[in-house]
Amino acid sequence: MGGLFSIFGASFRLLNKRDTATRTPAHEALSMASLAVQQKRRILIVDDDRDSTHLVKILLEKTGRYLVLEQNDATKAHQSARNLRPDLILLDMAMPEADGGDVAAQIEADPGLRRTPIIFVTALVTEAEAKAGLRIQGR
Repeated sequence: MGGLFSIFGASFRLLNKRDTATRTPAHEALSMASLAVQQKRRILIVDDDRDSTHLVKILLEKTGRYLVLEQNDATKAHQSARNLRPDLILLDMAMPEADGGDVAAQIEADPGLRRTPIIFVTALVTEAEAKAGLRIQGR
């Protein structure tokens, strides 16, 4: 098995001029730590392959910018998404318990989750799987 995984990101912080004059280094460090906790993005990974989800979780959390939840049972993916309210879902297309397209359709039908972006992740992409992914509206 071979492949490539890349993580890209950037962050910028804007300061008000009057705020910078009264801030001490300790106050600045506390403020930055608080900001980092508030801005961690939540990602849900849904894949039946535990090794794959764990590897992606380690790589994403190592950046310090993401809180990652693994779900290895596709039948529980929708409920996990409802509980976590992720900023992004990484979803395998081919799982034994449920089809990734069906899981995505359930998530899209949920008013609280329908705007959540989904990235389909799969080792094997047939033309039918690619078309199924494209048919899901809003993705």
